[in-house]
Amino acid sequence: MIKIQKQEYLDELLEMTDFDRLVRIAIREKDLRAVALFYALYLTGMRVSEVLQLKVSDVANDYITVIGKGEKARDVPITDDLREYIKDYIRDRKQPIGGSLFVNKNNDNVMSRQSIDNLIKKYAGMAKVKLSKAHAHNFRHLAGIRMMEEGFTIDEVADVLGHGNINTTRIYTRKTKKQLRKAMSRL
Repeated sequence: MIKIQKQEYLDELLEMTDFDRLVRIAIREKDLRAVALFYALYLTGMRVSEVLQLKVSDVANDYITVIGKGEKARDVPITDDLREYIKDYIRDRKQPIGGSLFVNKNNDNVMSRQSIDNLIKKYAGMAKVKLSKAHAHNFRHLAGIRMMEEGFTIDEVADVLGHGNINTTRIYTRKTKKQLRKAMSRL
C-alpha cells in the first residue's frame, strides 16, 4: 500500500490587500469604531474574546493583560499606531467614556462576537472582500503571517499569539497556495 499524504492549504485567508480595503471603506464611512477594531484584531493578533475584554483605561498602557484560552493570562503589546486608532475612536464615541472599549453604537453594552462578525461582514461586502474570508479569526491569521514576514521568529509569534505549543503557531503562519506560488516564483 502506498501512503498518500495530502497537503492541506488554507485558501480563504484574509490578505493585506483585503485588510487595507476593509479599513479604507470604514474610514470612508467615518466608522472609527470599525477602524479601531480592525487594527486591534490585526496589530495584536488577539482572539475576539480577548478584544472584547479591552477597557478604555487599557489604552494608556504599553501592554494589556488578557485572559485567553484555557484561562491563561498574557501580556499583549500595544503599538503607538494602535493607541492612536483607539484614541480617535474614543474621541468619536457617543457613549460615556469608561468601562468596555468596544461597545454597541446605540448603548454602552459591550459588543458581542456576533456584532463584531456582522460589522466585519458589512465592510467586507462594501469592500468587495470575499465573505468567506470575512471573520475575526482571519485577522489573527493575518497577524501571524505578517509577523513572520517581518522577521519574527516562530517563538516570538507564539508568545504574541499566546500559544504554548509552536505547532499551534504554525497553523497561524501558513500561507495560501496563491501566496506560496508567489513566493516560489521569486526564487
